[in-house]
Amino acid sequence: MPARAITFTQISFPNTGIILGTTPIYLDFSESIGGNQLAIGSQVHYWMELHRNALLRQQIADAKLRVLRFFIRWEASTAGYPGEYGPCQRWDETTETGTWDWSLFDSTVTAVYEGGAIPLICLNIGSGATFKAPTGMWTDPDIGVPSPESFSAYCSTVAEHCERNGWNSIIWEIFNEAFVKWNFWPFDSIYTDQNRDKWERLTAVFNAGSQAIHEVFPNAKVGETSTQYKGWSEWIAENGIGQDFVGHHMYACGNAPEEWASDQALFDRAINGQGVNSGHPELRWVYEDVFNIFAQNGKYPDYCITETALNHDWNPQDYRKFSELGAAWYATELMDYAKRGIGLSIFYNVASNEDAGGPVGFGMVELWGDHTPRYPYFVNQLIGNSLDVGDALVHSSSSNPDILTLAWKHGNEGRILIVQRAQVSNTLAVDFNGAYEEGGVSIQTIDSALEGIQTRNEADGSNLTIALNGYSVCLVTFPLKLTLV
Repeated sequence: MPARAITFTQISFPNTGIILGTTPIYLDFSESIGGNQLAIGSQVHYWMELHRNALLRQQIADAKLRVLRFFIRWEASTAGYPGEYGPCQRWDETTETGTWDWSLFDSTVTAVYEGGAIPLICLNIGSGATFKAPTGMWTDPDIGVPSPESFSAYCSTVAEHCERNGWNSIIWEIFNEAFVKWNFWPFDSIYTDQNRDKWERLTAVFNAGSQAIHEVFPNAKVGETSTQYKGWSEWIAENGIGQDFVGHHMYACGNAPEEWASDQALFDRAINGQGVNSGHPELRWVYEDVFNIFAQNGKYPDYCITETALNHDWNPQDYRKFSELGAAWYATELMDYAKRGIGLSIFYNVASNEDAGGPVGFGMVELWGDHTPRYPYFVNQLIGNSLDVGDALVHSSSSNPDILTLAWKHGNEGRILIVQRAQVSNTLAVDFNGAYEEGGVSIQTIDSALEGIQTRNEADGSNLTIALNGYSVCLVTFPLKLTLV
């Protein structure tokens, strides 16, 4: 059975002559404790006009976002668009065929690839408040989804179109938040007749879509996002077919100010796999629970965080997400995902405009003016350009609970990500433990001093100290000793 979580052994500090009055960072690059599986990405919407916005595409490329998620759902027409990226203009239930306009879909997929990312396409359609089926497509009046036969034909058409265009690297998400959009509360038990009947019908639609995509792309990654709920996890693990990833939405806070957690609670949630506890907290799994329930059914899907942000509603906004605290929280979350062996994290979302969330919104880039980046963008840029899938993770630790670390090998370099999760001043002393021999060291920092990534280069890192003030994110890059490369 493949490993799904990485446990970091705590290493005691030897007598290394660390300078008094400093916080030591201890490293051991001599033995890998696992390979990094984490790729980072974000979400785009039709109103961002990615295919027309060269500056936004460049910002995505500069941050090295590996995956861009978007919906091909239908909703009310906005700004001249038919609704998200829905290419099906009309559906005929008798023939199970549609009339299609691929222009916006094609230009968007092309723009995603041109930015160096791969698309995560959410096929979510139905009769919910915001998730509309194409005109003419029947949907179940009870749960709002199409028939398995129509959905299979719909998915086949989309997948075959992508295959004809040579777009083979795509992640496919069948459903997004089925538990919300299609009235699946409560998700507490698979044994109630009402829920069981709904789940059987929904699972039939999921299986039909998954099988249709796999017939076109046998090695495709297909999944859905509802598995943080216990009953559904148990059900789909047993009855789902072709689920290559399980999806989870991880928001640290709720949408109302009374649901906004304290600063330290945000960090605690990030390192304990916990999101907002509003609604039905007793029904939620954490990551290892989901791994285990699928493993009991002989299945080992990848784990993806298909949406994450500091709070989960457009308005009111928790402004901390765009501060140095938000940067430190987000870096802590990504650090935790890498340690747990999670495969993907999608920050929600790439950009905000004044018509979609006001001047704050969810986005890590402002869509108006000169596209000003915000703190989460700099975290994505820092980590996206330094941590690759397959990099060997190694031991790292600190004696200070407010200092969090992740270290890895990247080619012939060693890298250490450091987060300070408190509003204090600290001087860190890095004990390379023989991993560094000679050469220049780069220290990149995100903090309150200046919005952006500040870079400092040291010709000699043998006695390296780093001053951190308040909530901070820091990346240290150094040449590895040849014997460790």
